[in-house]
Amino acid sequence: RTGISLDQSFTAVAFALAPLLIAPLLALALVVLPQTFPAVAALVVLLALRLLYGLIENLRRLIPIGVALAAALAVVASVPFVLADQVSRVEFVALGYAPQLAPELRAPPVTGDSYIFTGDGYELTLPVRWKSVPLGLPGQIGRFETATDLLIVLRISGNAFVTPDGFADTAGVPWRRGLTETGGWLLGFGSSSRAIEYSRGQVLVDDIFRGTVDGRSELLRQVTAAGATRGLALQFRYIQPPEEQRALDESAAIAASWRVLAK
Repeated sequence: RTGISLDQSFTAVAFALAPLLIAPLLALALVVLPQTFPAVAALVVLLALRLLYGLIENLRRLIPIGVALAAALAVVASVPFVLADQVSRVEFVALGYAPQLAPELRAPPVTGDSYIFTGDGYELTLPVRWKSVPLGLPGQIGRFETATDLLIVLRISGNAFVTPDGFADTAGVPWRRGLTETGGWLLGFGSSSRAIEYSRGQVLVDDIFRGTVDGRSELLRQVTAAGATRGLALQFRYIQPPEEQRALDESAAIAASWRVLAK
């Protein structure tokens, strides 16, 4: 209605986001002096507030303050959707320098009789009910079975531009093929979850899927650890688990025992 041009809007947003130019300096300070984390965290909060203020202040010169506030919130809220790849890359670059920023993988210890299995570049502590049944399939460097359940250790190839969640997606899509997700009121909402966690010095992408295959309930869990150009994934498949929480506790305990060995 007021004839605001695209150039005006773009310029207003660009100037409002100019303080982001100092973000690499904050990251560098954290790498060189890790003990400055509290000060860097405080500066990051101030930077975020300054960015929000800048968006509102620049936009309100062009549009009413209420609309400016709504526009600023829309810009901020849209970042995880329109810049998902960039947000993921920033998150995992930060975790690469400070993996302890991710929450610890919460897991009970492996209960009952167990044994340590050393495979091709990894080590696991497994309950004795899991038996090694290698099939020699491409990418599989470990395969364990019980009477009803399955665990595969998978090697994933990638490149330096793939983030750990990208490795997880590459491995997970074939793994859950045929699974009809259930558990929610809208398009299976609530049937799956993803968490970024920390265990034994490595950052893990922890995915859980619930659903059915040919009318049979299944619980899938994939825990992925990724390096620069390749990753490893633990892929659990529980078929009609009598107690879901017990299956989740067992898979978490096995994942917590996981050690990626230097090659």
